[in-house]
Amino acid sequence: GITMKSLKSLALGAVVAVSLGVVSSASAAVPWDPQNTNVTGTSSNSVLTSATGATVSCTSASTTLRAVGDLATAQGAHNPVAYSNCTNSIFGGVTTVTTSGTWTFTATSTTSVDARAVSDTGGPVAVINNPGGCTITVHGPVNIPNNGWNNATHQLEINSSVSFPVTQRALCFGFVGTSARLSGTFTLPNSVVIT
Repeated sequence: GITMKSLKSLALGAVVAVSLGVVSSASAAVPWDPQNTNVTGTSSNSVLTSATGATVSCTSASTTLRAVGDLATAQGAHNPVAYSNCTNSIFGGVTTVTTSGTWTFTATSTTSVDARAVSDTGGPVAVINNPGGCTITVHGPVNIPNNGWNNATHQLEINSSVSFPVTQRALCFGFVGTSARLSGTFTLPNSVVIT
């Protein structure tokens, strides 16, 4: 039969369920829009700056994103974010950039996005090949929080104050250092907003 103890248990269960519902709702309070739709973001000013001041600059970059809730994931395991038309300040000449792994962009508010790149195989999330055999490797996971988002311009501004570890081959002659920062702006279609 129903006792006072069982009623208290039911009431407690209801409170817990409501509380969990509130927490769940809050965590998904800022989803990307549109949902479950591939959209392409492009950049013309991506720059990797090492701790020593050496730079790799790319005038073209693109990524195809697909959002579920507050999480937008770059599509494709090979070059999820594709960088091209790249040069370097170390030796000059053409630089090639290859990305891999899972790159995600989590909306934390209508003006802020956390970016993360993690390897699916334990390898690097980016390899940068410069002339002369100078290779720069970015090992995951890389976390760049608090990137700026603007619903009016549909642009993502990379938080360039956050540094992450990099390694360099001997043929870079120590010009790169052990960390770097990324800067740049990605522009998405006018349909993309955080709500």
